[in-house]
This record gives sequence, structure tokens and C-alpha cells, in this order.
Amino acid sequence: MNPRQLHLPDQTGTPLQLILCELANVSIDDLRMDARLGNDLGLSSMDRVELISRLEEEFRIDIDDAFIKEETTVSDLQSMIDERGTGQSDIIFRRWTRSAPCQWLRTMTEWILLHPLKWIFCDLRCIGLENLEDLKGPVLFVANHTSHVDALLLKTLPPKRLRRRICPATFKEYFDAEGQSLRVKIGKCFAWNISTILFNIFPFPQTSGFRRSMVYAGELVDDGWNVLLFPEGSRTDDGSLGEFREGVGMMAKILQIPLVPVAIDGGEKILKHGHAIPKRSIVKIAFGKPFLPPKGSFAEISTHVKGEIISLLKKMETLG
Repeated sequence: MNPRQLHLPDQTGTPLQLILCELANVSIDDLRMDARLGNDLGLSSMDRVELISRLEEEFRIDIDDAFIKEETTVSDLQSMIDERGTGQSDIIFRRWTRSAPCQWLRTMTEWILLHPLKWIFCDLRCIGLENLEDLKGPVLFVANHTSHVDALLLKTLPPKRLRRRICPATFKEYFDAEGQSLRVKIGKCFAWNISTILFNIFPFPQTSGFRRSMVYAGELVDDGWNVLLFPEGSRTDDGSLGEFREGVGMMAKILQIPLVPVAIDGGEKILKHGHAIPKRSIVKIAFGKPFLPPKGSFAEISTHVKGEIISLLKKMETLG
């Protein structure tokens, strides 16, 4: 029996209350209108995605999941239902960055900027490129995240047919500058514009707004583009492997395209977290064998992918 359904048969209430009681495994008596989805009801980001789907099906409304956050209350949800859904969020997808002029500009950037930077700062040890020889794309590259160097390497190392059609999914909240100084706002605005044009990134939120990013990722795949995802969400200070978020499991399960695990070691030595000036160092990178996403929950798929990358990291220990 699903533990989330234990309270449901003995309860009566509004459809919203019943759905929340089932997902949060609480009784209606414990469901306060000021209860928050995250801290009070314990709903994870993936639970909130399921909640939105249930509400849209039940009430025949459209809800932008960027508005459903940890601090959203039961009362807020009721107001959204009464108002028949929500408006649009501030997540912007720049489809024009896939145009021919932008692709030409990125090709020039690759040879004028990225390759020279790689040669200057990276003492590179790479294995597994033979695993990409027969891949046509689209594929989902999944890599651990050590520094900004990671994206540079993955935009230069794979075969041309793959690397020139890579769209990195980027931590959307990293570019949010609300409430920060004017200098920070200008810097983040500049970084966002340069990154979308020269690296073809697209926003992938960690707190809300997943579904719109998933739809856009599906659009990319349908158009023959490869997606690059860093499932840790952010870089670690010492290059150690962090927790993988369930978003990688969701994306893999939805896209159903070959997944290529990538392990990176040493990127943090070239460009440390919070530093702007790089220095030359050894970087090891391993491309694993592509595989289709296994069956299971989002969390189980994420765990499987993490295991593949851990295996690659151990294999790279022999590179010296």
C-alpha cells in the first residue's frame, strides 16, 4: 500500500484538501490553511510537480509551477484555484540563440576563445571519447560540476556533430539579482546575455518552474539539440561530488534519449569557486558509455546516474 494513501479513505473534504492530504500523508485535521508546502507539509520539489499535475487535472486550470514554491501555503493554492490558475513567470527561453547567425558566432568563439583557453589552462587527461564515435544525437550529457571550466571542456571535446549542438541547462537562480546591488545586477545581466548567446544556455530552476524548462528541453531534443545537465545544481568548493537532484531523473525519464555520463576531476584547481583568475592545472575527464534511462522513480534514476559517474571517477584514478 502506498503510505501516502493511508489517511485518504477515512477523510472527507474539498478536492484540494484531499489531494494535499494524500501527497503529504497528513489528516485533514492537521491541514491548516497557513501550512506551507515545504516546511510544514514536507513536499519536495518533485512532490510539488505532481501536485500541480493533480490540480490541473482536477480543476481544469493551467498553473505555472514557478509560482508553487516551498513557502506557498494551502491558502495560496486555494486562491490560485479560485482565480483559475496563475500568470506567467519570469523564466525566459531565447529560441533565437539556435539561429544560424548565433551558431556561426559560437563556432568562431570555439576556435578563437575556447580552444586556446583549454590549451593554455588545462593539462588535459581524457578517456572515453570512443564511446561517442557512433552517437548521432540528440543525447543527454550528465556531468558532475567542479567549476565553470566544465562547460568549456564539454563544448570542445565531443565530436563536432555533438558539441556544436549542446545546450547547457543552467541554474536559473544563479542569475537572479533581485534585491542585490546595481553592480551585481549589471554583472548578472551581462553574464546572462553573453552565456545565452555564446554558450546557448537555458534556465533550469532548482526551486520551481521545472515543467516549463522540461518542455523547452523536449523542444530542443525534437529540434536535434543535445542537452547538458549538471545534476548537483552548483559547484563544490573542493571538487567533491555533491548530492544529485531528482531533476536529472525527471529529465532523463521524460526525454527518453541516450544518456552519456561524464566525470570531471580537477576543474576546481583551475578556476576555484569565487575566483575570477584561472591558473593552469591537470584536469581529468571521462566519457562513459551511453545508455537509455532505466525504469524507476526520478530518485532511483538519479541515483543510478550518480553511480555511473562515481565509477568513472574511480576509473580516472589510474590516469596519474
